[in-house]
Formats: sequence, structure tokens, C-alpha cells
Amino acid sequence: MLCVTSIKTQAEFDEFDAILADFYGEKHDREIGLGWWLTYPQGAIVIKSEGVIIGGLTLYPIQAAQFAGFIQGQLTELALEVDPAIHQHWNISDYILNKEHRNITNLMTLVWGALDHWYQYQSGYYPIQVSSIPSTRSGEKASSGLKLKPFLERGADGFPIYFMQIANPIGLHYYIFSMRLRVCLIQLKYGLAALIKPKKQVTTRATQI
Repeated sequence: MLCVTSIKTQAEFDEFDAILADFYGEKHDREIGLGWWLTYPQGAIVIKSEGVIIGGLTLYPIQAAQFAGFIQGQLTELALEVDPAIHQHWNISDYILNKEHRNITNLMTLVWGALDHWYQYQSGYYPIQVSSIPSTRSGEKASSGLKLKPFLERGADGFPIYFMQIANPIGLHYYIFSMRLRVCLIQLKYGLAALIKPKKQVTTRATQI
């Protein structure tokens, strides 16, 4: 059974951090990630299968001045500081599933669960601005799937920056509704495809005596 939740314990953080370290290798910075999580625990969101973390993403509120510098390519992602008081400028990072669980069902479950979780913590500041700096092709697809658009061809990290702005509460409600519909349609599409996919027939070769 799949479930999406924020990280609530050090043990869960360590479990997710191990997945990130395996993916990023030497570029991974545990201490910065730990600092972000301790400042805003709701921002580290994971997907679990049978109680085991199989992936996740981070969605943190960022200080306004730093956010502006980041999307203009003046600051790296690791230089950003979390602002737990003002939920207006957000950065999405670390879209990841471990190798054994990388499929569209798990990805869509993670994305919708994370958005639903994020929606609950909106504090009424507008416009809401969201950024992402995907470092892989799958990350770019995930950002586009969340309706973020290419904003800067090359940020300070050397990767493109994606951006989205939501102007008011009506826009936020419409965004959440449209994303819920999008996720449902994708899950339906792949669920039906799995049902009607023809099974491979096993043939045996006769042995001539």
C-alpha cells in the first residue's frame, strides 16, 4: 500500500537521505538538507510502500530576496534559506524514486500527495511563486507536469530554472483542481493500458527424435 506523508522523525530523514545520497553522489549535502528539514519539517515529503520510504521530494518556503536572486541565476539552490513564517515563495527539489519503484503510478501518487500536503499549509500570501531547478530529463518532465514553465535557461547551478506564479485564491483552487484531474486521468490511462496489454504467450519447441 502506498502512502504520502511528511518526514516526522530523524530515522525517516536518514532513510530518505540515503536515497538522495545514492542518487546525487558527491554532490549531495546532508547537512544543508537536514537544516532545511529541521527549520520546516512539513517540507520534506516522502512516499512509502508497505511502510518503507521509496522516494520523495522537498517543497520549502524560501526567503523572498533569496528567491528573487535564485530565479535570476544569482544564487545556487544550496545557498537558499528556508523561511517558515511566510509561505509565499517555494522551491521544489529532489523529485526522486528509488530504482526498484520508478513507475508512473508511484510518481503520480507522490506528486498528488505532495501537492495536497502543500495546499494545506498555504498561509494566504499572494502571489504564490514556485521554482524548480531540475537536473535530469525526468526532473524537467516532472516540473512541466506540475505546470512550471522554463524561466531561465541556465541558473547558478548550471541547470534550467522552471517557474510558476499563482495570483490569488481562485487561481490556487483552480490549480489544485486541474492537477487532481490531471493525475486521475494519467492514472486511469496507465491503469487501463496495464489491463488490456496482451500477455506474452509462452511457446515450446518440439524436440524431434
